[in-house]
Parts: sequence; structure tokens; C-alpha cells
Amino acid sequence: MAKAQNHFYILVFTEDGPIYVTSLDYANKNAHWEKLEKPLEISEVQAQDVVLGLNLNGYLAQVVKSKWEIDGQPYRYRDGKLVWQKVEKEEE
Repeated sequence: MAKAQNHFYILVFTEDGPIYVTSLDYANKNAHWEKLEKPLEISEVQAQDVVLGLNLNGYLAQVVKSKWEIDGQPYRYRDGKLVWQKVEKEEE
């Protein structure tokens, strides 16, 4: 039986919501995420290295492992706007 292929991506949690990394600039050591572009598929080792670099520079990011190719961002940004709201804790 053939081993199933996995696809690896980087998900960055921003003020506008989660967005997949769409390009990497190794020369300048930059990662870019655009909410209307296709997510960049990279190797597992590359994804882990980039996520470590993002985390060490103050960005909350994680590796996403998927059995299927991901061709869109987590939300339909063209259809509306995601608004983060702080939830107040209720006193008991």
C-alpha cells in the first residue's frame, strides 16, 4: 500500500484572523501572508523552521498538516469582514 502524501502549510494568527503564508523571501528572511492569495505549500522541515522563526519574532504561527491540498484561506474574506471581539468573563 502506498503511503499517503501530506501537505504542509503555515498558519499565522493575525488581528484580522488566521491567514496562511502565501510566499517566503529567503534572501531577506521574510514571510508574507495575503488573505486573498493561495496558501504556499512547503516541506515539513521548512514549515517547522519558518514557524520557529515567526514565533521567536513575536508572531503566533503553527504548522498545518493536511491530507488534502489547501487552495484557499480559512475565511471567505471577499464575502465579509472578520471582527474579533473581546469576551468579558462573567463573575461567579
